[in-house]
Amino acid sequence: MSDVHRTIDAVWKLESARIIGGLARLVHDVGLAEELAQDALVAALEQWPAAGVPDNPGAWLTTVARRRAVDHIRRSRTVPLPLTEPSAPEQDDVLRLIFVCCHPVLPAAARIALTLRLVAGLSNAEIARAFLLDEPRVTRRIAAAKQTLADEGAGFTRPDAEALAGRLSSVLEVLYLVFNEGYAATAGDDLIRGDLCREALRLGRMLAELVPAEPEVHGLVALMELQTSRSAARIGPAGELVQLQDQNRGRWDPLLIRRGFAALLRARETGKPPGPYVLQAAIAVCHAQAPTAAETDWPRIAKLYDALAQLQPSPVIRLNRAVAVGMAYGPEFGLTEADALLADPALRDYHLLPGVRGDLLARLGRPAEARREFERALTLTRNGPEQQFLQRRATEMTALLATAPPSEPAADPHSPAAPDPATAPSSPGSGALPPGSPPAGAGDGGSADGVDGPAGRVGTVDPAATLGVVAGAFLGRADLDVATVRSYRQTVTRLRRALGDSLPLGLLTAETVATVFATAWGSAAPKTWNRHRATLRSFGAWCGRSDLATGLARRAEVVSPVAPLPAADLATLFGDGRQALRERTLWCLLHESSAAVTAVLALDVEGLDLDDRRARVGGRWVAWRSGTARLLPELIAGRTSGPLFLTDRRPAPGAPGDRCPHTGRGRLSYERAEYLFKRATGHTLRQLRPTDR
Repeated sequence: MSDVHRTIDAVWKLESARIIGGLARLVHDVGLAEELAQDALVAALEQWPAAGVPDNPGAWLTTVARRRAVDHIRRSRTVPLPLTEPSAPEQDDVLRLIFVCCHPVLPAAARIALTLRLVAGLSNAEIARAFLLDEPRVTRRIAAAKQTLADEGAGFTRPDAEALAGRLSSVLEVLYLVFNEGYAATAGDDLIRGDLCREALRLGRMLAELVPAEPEVHGLVALMELQTSRSAARIGPAGELVQLQDQNRGRWDPLLIRRGFAALLRARETGKPPGPYVLQAAIAVCHAQAPTAAETDWPRIAKLYDALAQLQPSPVIRLNRAVAVGMAYGPEFGLTEADALLADPALRDYHLLPGVRGDLLARLGRPAEARREFERALTLTRNGPEQQFLQRRATEMTALLATAPPSEPAADPHSPAAPDPATAPSSPGSGALPPGSPPAGAGDGGSADGVDGPAGRVGTVDPAATLGVVAGAFLGRADLDVATVRSYRQTVTRLRRALGDSLPLGLLTAETVATVFATAWGSAAPKTWNRHRATLRSFGAWCGRSDLATGLARRAEVVSPVAPLPAADLATLFGDGRQALRERTLWCLLHESSAAVTAVLALDVEGLDLDDRRARVGGRWVAWRSGTARLLPELIAGRTSGPLFLTDRRPAPGAPGDRCPHTGRGRLSYERAEYLFKRATGHTLRQLRPTDR
């Protein structure tokens, strides 16, 4: 990149918000305003390398962009041409642009992308890199956000006094989310993304100048200044995560700390009561004022979290409070606070909950449980340095277990009264499952460990076998078809994510499982709840732990009546030549036979009796009438065996499932058939059933 191009890039990041804001005031359309500003940027890229950078590059871009806007207004006559310029519009223009980009009608992801694009001046490629997204996705997100603003008629005006608090809260939320993603990246190989932190801090400082009387703006700026001051100390020489208590405080940036103190002082000088960001900044001040980790005023931090929880009752804040309580009054008190959050659905996949519990358990001298929690947290985070840190902690717990005498009582990580693996119910001859392989007797139709049972049943598993190994063996059974495995995996995966693969099966209790179910599916539809409950019952029966489903009552399902499609619509649909022959035949057959979708999809060519218009499948007959009879010969097209309804493509080599010996294609799935009908008609396949059957 040449010096001129670097200058243009820097000028654009500094001036784009002011330019786009001024143009939006003229044309009343943020999307159009950005296009006009981009035209000016293109002109600069074409002219400045030859003519040189003007003395006032920002004014040059503004003038060119404004001329384009005036030309557009004259051509379209969509808005009146302003006769005079407002005296000092620039600050108001930027503020209005910020409010529009963070409009509440937009989802959080769209607000973030649009703000970074229009206010911060980042390109789509830069935004995509920052959030580990592909550039077309970011482009679509920004385009959709602009369209939503246009459709909603979001005016380019500053909110009035009544609406200001709510709109300002939306703006602060966007800046906070951008900063957090930079300070603690959710995924990728970097712990910190400095570019996002810097952009959020720059926008926060800009906003503080625009609305100096709002304490929460200064509070957020103070919080970001103080958090950023610790960035260099958070990363070790090899890029590893360094915990707060282990950081070299000499590496904390004193300038940023002073700026954070000053911003918090400005928030207090407004005389307004502290809000959530001011309280979080006050917590950051407690850390910044402590010369060493041991001198941190943890009781005061716990009290600040109490006040914060009153204003913003969030489970994440309660988890942070648990950490503060554990540091101020002892790990046993912190663990009690953290355990109270286990049933909160908002934290079910939040890696910091098991991470915090693991740390508290380690401090309590319970390394086996701590290791399970660290391993569970490891499976929940997608950030490379955090994964390495959690793996390191789990390894430390393993080393402690290897050297410590076997005196630690085994306890379930989520229940204080769990059975010991050595005394858990078992049967004579039961043995541990070999890692990665199904247990003896699974899927062979015989008995296992001296216990008679149906095919695929293992009887009783050694309680020392881990949940991960047992679950893997359960899903790897030969007697399960692909659809069943896919359904079972959803339930089993949730159990593994919630409890950890290393949990011994003997420590798994019905109370623990009930907590997982309440957290994951407590508000789900009865049909969904019952499906997961049925999977758990199958899993429990298979491994000899039928007690796991105790307390999980089946929920009553209310079957809503299905309105059949009108006869006229069906006739049009079956005769629509634009639809594929396979789809028309399937739909017509479902309507004429009134059979279940799964039964019709299970039909094979060799089982069809075309003369009698019927076929046998699963011990019952499926019969059809003249409409299907006309379509079937063309669909079969000389085939003599294999599935009647085929997929569009050949499956991958080695993929399970039925194959057509003539084409090599597999059987059409229920999900694909349902999708195709819904896409074509907006209805479900169940609505093909006639009313008189």
